[in-house]
Formats: sequence, structure tokens, C-alpha cells
Amino acid sequence: MGFTLTPAEGENFIDRQELVDDMVRTLTNRNVRMGFALYGVRRVGKTSILKEVRRRLRGRDDIVPVYFSIWTVAPKNVSTFVKALGSEILNVYQPRLSLRYKAGELIKSPVSILRKTIKELKISTRVGEDIEFLLKFDSRKEEYGDLIKRVFTLPEQLARETDTRCILMLDEFPTITDLKNGNGKIGEEVLGLVRTLYEEQQNTILCISGSIQKTMATTALSSASPFYRQFLVRKIEPLSNRYARELITRNLRKEIGSELLSKIFEVTGGIPFYIQLIGKQIESMPETDKIDDIIEHTVKEEGDVIFNEEFCRMSPKEQEIIIAMVKSKVHSPREIANVINEHTDTISKSLDYLQEKGMVEKERRGFYSIIDPVFSLWIDMKYDLY
Repeated sequence: MGFTLTPAEGENFIDRQELVDDMVRTLTNRNVRMGFALYGVRRVGKTSILKEVRRRLRGRDDIVPVYFSIWTVAPKNVSTFVKALGSEILNVYQPRLSLRYKAGELIKSPVSILRKTIKELKISTRVGEDIEFLLKFDSRKEEYGDLIKRVFTLPEQLARETDTRCILMLDEFPTITDLKNGNGKIGEEVLGLVRTLYEEQQNTILCISGSIQKTMATTALSSASPFYRQFLVRKIEPLSNRYARELITRNLRKEIGSELLSKIFEVTGGIPFYIQLIGKQIESMPETDKIDDIIEHTVKEEGDVIFNEEFCRMSPKEQEIIIAMVKSKVHSPREIANVINEHTDTISKSLDYLQEKGMVEKERRGFYSIIDPVFSLWIDMKYDLY
């Protein structure tokens, strides 16, 4: 074992066992047609939960778990998304179909070879035609709605053909609305389309995750969202002090005192990714008594890699607001406006944009806070108010 910055599975998976047990039990129950919607701050462990559930479902004759992260689609357009998701679904179903080639190989093969391969499969002509289409379509000639329909119908078709239940896990699902079709984003209307397709399916169960509460509300949490009451909703909280300590002590190959453990928990807020990040740094250092120096070095050096790009994507006004919130410890639009000498209405609009970007959250009326404690610490170390 050891510290890893990739999603944890198996023996590396800590805490969340009750949730994972509940998900596995529910998803394997043919009498239940409810999937799960997981939401929580970035790097809190949602992907690890989905992948651990996938690991535990693999090997069953009656269940086929498919995990796909929309976040990894590049370039972020509809055709790339459809080809990538369709390929992943086919790859996971490959053993069930006795398919000789991976989807990536079929995409590159001549149409004659693809058709011959599909013809050898024990599937209906209609499903074979849809597979050929998803692997070979010309994005310039197709409407995005038809592409979305085809790819979201595929797991249902394959599940029916193989007498299985497909558990389709879509990580960062709300970002599907950001996919481009031509010059613009497809927007929230795609959620209604997917919802319409999904409600007609009997053999596919959808599980989703999202990092930004505001976009998850648009997708599934609010009464006006297309997927309202279609999921069992679970908020993923950071690790408790107990499990944060376990994560460190289980992986650290040197002794570390209780005071230092508490310091790490305080700085990271219990977010597993940051605990792992600092743990790796401690492991490489000859001395562990200079924890403040280790934390400062880690936040400064790694923070530049993790946060610099997303901070630079903010508008100058948004950056100014974030810095003011950190350096002056202000939380209301009026307080922030006073610090940076700006109109309160302008600050309120910018805070709305920062919510949509997942950088701040509105805790109560007129009170905003920065979501990520390590991002806040990085800002404090790197920037001055003026």
C-alpha cells in the first residue's frame, strides 16, 4: 500500500463502507429501479465510491457495471462524448458479446471488417446497426439529439440482448450540458432528453455524480430538475477525523504524532485527495517534525499545479473577490464590496458565477464561503489583497 493520488479501490478504500454496501444491495435488486446521485466537493472521493461499487459488481453474471467520466472527454463536444461513451460500453460488454476486438480497433478498421465482425455476434440486426453507427458516424451529418439518443439507448439494448442489468455510472454528469455542438453548448435541454430515454428503460440503472451543488440541483436535486426523485441522493462529506487519521497511519511508513495528525486534518478539512498529497510529501521527507514547512511547501508547489489554471479562468473581478474573502475574512456581498470598493449588486452577480464554478457556496442568506480549504490556503500564501 501507500499514498496514491488516484481513486481508491479495494484495500485502499477507507470509510464509506455503509454507503457502498447500500449501493451494491440496491443496484443488484431487480425489484428496485433507483440509481444514486452522489454530490460533494471536488476531490472528496465520489469517483472512488463509484469505482469501488464497480469493483464489487464486476464478476457477477447478471450485472454489468460501466463507469465513465464526462470530465475526461476531450475535446468537449457531443461527437467525442458519444464515441467515447459508446466505446466504453462496448468494451465492458465485449466478453458478453464474444466480441473479438476492442471498440478502438473497430473504429479504425474498414467498414467491411466491422460489418463482418458484427454479423458474427449473436445480436439482433437493429443492435448491430446501432453499434456500426456509433463507431463510424460522421458528426458533420448528424443531429446531436440523435447521437445522444443512440448512445443512451445502447446499454439498454446490450443488457436486453445479454439478459443482464447495466449499471451506467456517469461521473460529473452535469457537465454534459457543457458539451459543444457546433459553436455553442448544448445546454440543459439535453437533461430532459436523457431523462425521457431513461424512463422508458427497464434493464439500465443510471448512477451520477457531481461536484457543484448548483449544477446538481439543476440536474437532480431541485423539484424543477429533470431527474428529480429519480435517484437516491447522497451527499458525500469529507472524512471524519478518525478516518483521516486511519488514511495517514495506514499508509505512512514512519511514526507521526497525534498533534501532527490533527494539523493535517485541520488543513485538509478531511478531503482524501489532500490528505494523500501531504502524506506523500511527508513520506519523502527525512524529518516529520517540521510539519508546517511540509504543508507550506506542498500547498505552494502542488497548489500551483492544481489551482492555477482554474484561478486564471476566473474574471479579474472574481479573482479579486476570492482574494478579499481569504485575506480580509469577509463573507457577505456588502462586506466584500466595502473591501474592494465595488457595488454590492456587482459582487452578488460575481458570487453567483463563482457558485456555478464550484468555488464558493452560499451557506445562509447573505453569507458565502470558499468551498475548498486548501485552495483558500493557497490563495492566502500566494496573493496579496492589493
